[in-house]
Amino acid sequence: MPESDIDTALLTIGYGCGQLIILAVSFATTMFSVTESMGIGYVIVRTSCEWSTSREEKTFMASALLGGMVASGFFLGFLADRYGRKFTIRASLVGALIFSFVTALMPNQYAFSTTRIVVGLFLSGSASLAIGFLIEFHAPRWRPKVSMLVSFAVGFALVSCPLFAMMLLPQNVSVKVTDNYVLQDWRFLVMTLALPGIVALISISFVPETPYFLLSAGRMEEAIESLKWVAKMNGKMWDDLKIELTPLHRDTLLENMSVCKELFYETFRLFRPPFTCRFVGCLLILFGVFFKLIKRWSLFPF
Repeated sequence: MPESDIDTALLTIGYGCGQLIILAVSFATTMFSVTESMGIGYVIVRTSCEWSTSREEKTFMASALLGGMVASGFFLGFLADRYGRKFTIRASLVGALIFSFVTALMPNQYAFSTTRIVVGLFLSGSASLAIGFLIEFHAPRWRPKVSMLVSFAVGFALVSCPLFAMMLLPQNVSVKVTDNYVLQDWRFLVMTLALPGIVALISISFVPETPYFLLSAGRMEEAIESLKWVAKMNGKMWDDLKIELTPLHRDTLLENMSVCKELFYETFRLFRPPFTCRFVGCLLILFGVFFKLIKRWSLFPF
């Protein structure tokens, strides 16, 4: 039986329901990352009278989530390479969802902004790893198409946020808990915008770790089980496919390095050929996107 790498194995299995399930998981994960980021615009407007926030406090509330994402983004890629994509995404979803609900209950702008920073620390994982998790279940020929499809989650989020806001905010819903504490409508909006994250967390719990990561980590049996899951979801019998995986050596000094040394080693590799041009190109694209968003946000009359 000839040996195969992961790409050949995925091509042999073919495209089917297994990949569509992974696409749905990544779609919900990406959508949650966007809805959680966008909802702050409505919160700032609705709390401006309730908390009598100044321009500086509004700015801090708006920037808290992104600040947390920037602070943790450097380390989450390392965690994904060491502990797996599924583990890191699931842990980030759990943390982001818990503190998102806690944020909705905060009594003032300072406690709100603090918990939003914590949400950002966790949210960075699901935001940055969703597409990586997706493409590692797909052979190279399918990756451009599925990456394009999962990007539609951003559009769905951009539409769903205003729709949820239009449904909830005009109703002036409020629940009085104590004489000094009332759950206003914007709190229910924050909870509602977390629904894609709940869907993502539940769905990712029922799919395996990516075969690429498992094979690169030397976990051959688990990598085979992951591919068997894809084959089963696609209606194929594993024994009929006659796939024999080739062991994959991870090109890193993982076993001989401390955590800090490995982290910096993997970072500096991105600035060396053949990764330099692609990495810098991706950075320029992302900076362009975020600068455009910041320019649009600056038009809001805070």
